[in-house]
Amino acid sequence: MMDLKQLEEKGAFISDSLVKTSAIWRRFDKESEEAVEDEVSFFVRQASWVAYQEIGKQAKESAEDVNPEALLIAACIRVGEKGEESLSYEQVISLDAGLFNIFHNAVKELYSPKS
Repeated sequence: MMDLKQLEEKGAFISDSLVKTSAIWRRFDKESEEAVEDEVSFFVRQASWVAYQEIGKQAKESAEDVNPEALLIAACIRVGEKGEESLSYEQVISLDAGLFNIFHNAVKELYSPKS
């Protein structure tokens, strides 16, 4: 049985810390008319359970038809040298599909149980 100290040591209590990650973004460049690759570095914000639930609540309460995955990306992905910039929901829903998937997979990976 774990006690509070052990839970804390194992990372049970989340701060809003940022986890830096990167991925290769493959896309079609309209100018050169060729497939190109860029390394994209970004941060994933570690959100608490309550913050995570708020995203779902916001999606359910919205008068508009909102995409919960896009809300999750807007809440958890940060860019800039130190993760000081965030994307708005409107920016997220207009992302290139490949970049959207990179961001979404990074969030899922952070929160998915490791086997």
